[in-house]
Amino acid sequence: MSDMRKRNSESGFAIVVVIVILVIIVVVALILNSMGIQHLGFVRKQKHDTKALYAAESGVARAISSLKKNRTWDGTVDGSGNESKLTFLNSRMPNSDDTYTVKVYNNFSGASEIKGYNGIVVPPGACLVISKGKSGLISSKDVGVMITRSSFFDFGIFGDKSVDISGNVSVTAKDSATGMSVPGGADVGTNGVTKGSVTMNGTPVYVDGSIYAGYGANLATDQPILLHGHCSLTGEQKTLNGTKTLGQVVLPTNLVKRTFSQGMLMPGDYSGETTLTIVNQDVTLTGSAGGAKYIFSGITASGKGKLIIDASSGPVVIYLNGNVSFSGQSGITITHSGSLAAKPGDLIFLGTGNCKDIKLTGISSFIGGIYAPSAQLSITGDTQMYGGSVSGAISMKGSIKYDYDTALKKQAGLDNLSVGSWQYF
Repeated sequence: MSDMRKRNSESGFAIVVVIVILVIIVVVALILNSMGIQHLGFVRKQKHDTKALYAAESGVARAISSLKKNRTWDGTVDGSGNESKLTFLNSRMPNSDDTYTVKVYNNFSGASEIKGYNGIVVPPGACLVISKGKSGLISSKDVGVMITRSSFFDFGIFGDKSVDISGNVSVTAKDSATGMSVPGGADVGTNGVTKGSVTMNGTPVYVDGSIYAGYGANLATDQPILLHGHCSLTGEQKTLNGTKTLGQVVLPTNLVKRTFSQGMLMPGDYSGETTLTIVNQDVTLTGSAGGAKYIFSGITASGKGKLIIDASSGPVVIYLNGNVSFSGQSGITITHSGSLAAKPGDLIFLGTGNCKDIKLTGISSFIGGIYAPSAQLSITGDTQMYGGSVSGAISMKGSIKYDYDTALKKQAGLDNLSVGSWQYF
């Protein structure tokens, strides 16, 4: 009898142990299941967060592309600034339901700072882009970037590597839009930091502005600015606050392919031809509103040949995919209908990386802007220059009167956009 009670007691204990073990297994299983569900939710959330971030970054990239095409774009389809008219409003990513919405705080042309997203200050000459990416029901990410605009011609004379001026040279500034002189506005600069990156040897040389050496140079020990002889300037010797970005020129791809003809050339792409050669005859290019575009493999003018720019209907933009030389009695003449005076904005030369050499030798005058960041620009002789010059290196020798046109700084399309570091909110 006692054995039976003992066996019943042991059996009851075993059942209790089994039940406890089962309870523990169930609890552990529930915990593991809960952890698995939480982990799965975390993974899904992380996946959607990443996709939302990609969508936001895509929105910023689209906005930068739009600003490169149109500096006045305010993020809306009609320029109203109305959020219901946003250009990129819940725009979908390819093959996905993820979206992005872009807001633009454009202060490129502003005279004072404005407030953007979360009170971020947007200074004059800058633009703040904010893109919100969304993925799934709850994931959203905000990405922003500050973009600054710098004109090709924010200096009167700028040589990426060096500037060398000698002879009887005066560098002053005026504004073709007002016809007024701009005292102290004719700055000369370089990104060069080595000794003599800016060298002036005057008999005399006069600069109505400041001279800037490259960012990081020590004016005292590196001696990047050397002034010899009778040199004077109204401003100071300084260093740049940062390296000036000289973006490379990209040839337009949508121009009509053309071949040379006598007399007048229509806007188009002449790069299939050899160098445009002008000898003892005139060649006329006709401008248009927004700038008539021409592409040449190079230009050589000599003798009495003139390049005539008919700017009655607008400016001419010449893309140079090779070298340029004007010499002798050749030159450039800008004409207008009526009594309008020629101005530098009527003629812009844009040199690609294949434009290595631009020579203006002995021509009496030049009106226009030259932007050729890979070229050596050489100006020699008795010349009057009116416009702006930016190139890889600049040499000016002779008796030269150089007037920098400050209006070029505001001319549409003649600028670089610098994208700052991306901010993630």
